[in-house]
Amino acid sequence: MPQNQSSQEPPDRQGSESDAAGWIMLGDLIANLDRPDVTAAVLTTLDPIVATGIEQHAGAAAMAVADFAARTVRDFVEHADDERWFQLLTIIRKAENPGVAAIQAILGWVAADASFAPTR
Repeated sequence: MPQNQSSQEPPDRQGSESDAAGWIMLGDLIANLDRPDVTAAVLTTLDPIVATGIEQHAGAAAMAVADFAARTVRDFVEHADDERWFQLLTIIRKAENPGVAAIQAILGWVAADASFAPTR
């Protein structure tokens, strides 16, 4: 995958695993995460247990998975403590695709937290 953003396809592509891999910039991914095709592409990159956990949390919150994922990630950006940000920055620094790695980490933390409920 080229590292030059200008040579990438526009973000209005149809969802697939390769679409998720195309999002390098975390801000771009967050901005588009409420699109069902983008969320579906991201979910395909997750461990199946984590993806199922996200789907279950979304159902429990009576939210579409895309809306839940977008709200969850935005909640993290707005409210995460310094320790979580440090962990996330370490993950991003080591990742080939920092944007997807960040979303995977955030959603993984949420899936593991049985008490998590997004803000509305």
